Amino acid sequence: MSQAGRRYNGKTWYIRILGSRISGRNPGRADAPIAVRAKNLETITLRFISIEGFYVGTLFYILENLRIEGIYLTDGRGEHAFHLVGNGHSVVIRNNQIYDPYAQLKVKEGRKFIKTMKFI
Repeated sequence: MSQAGRRYNGKTWYIRILGSRISGRNPGRADAPIAVRAKNLETITLRFISIEGFYVGTLFYILENLRIEGIYLTDGRGEHAFHLVGNGHSVVIRNNQIYDPYAQLKVKEGRKFIKTMKFI
């Protein structure tokens, strides 16, 4: 578990991401959102070896059908699977499974929490 890598068992891809988060900094559009998705929950498992999983600070993202496993860093830190910040509006987080140690979601706008969230 000390390095990033991937493995396929004939059914599921297991992808380890070491020491970094996946940052969404380039915006999508309402008619063309940026999608990070698997065909279904059994297709991809992401194993983050970092403090955060996805860090989205811009518009129009879809994060769907992902199985996310957090793994503590050596200092015991592990925070959020999804962290929406700043202008991270119009983001769809749908049908994901999240396992320790991550909290599922953190939403902040600068030093304030985003007030215009709608959970369906």
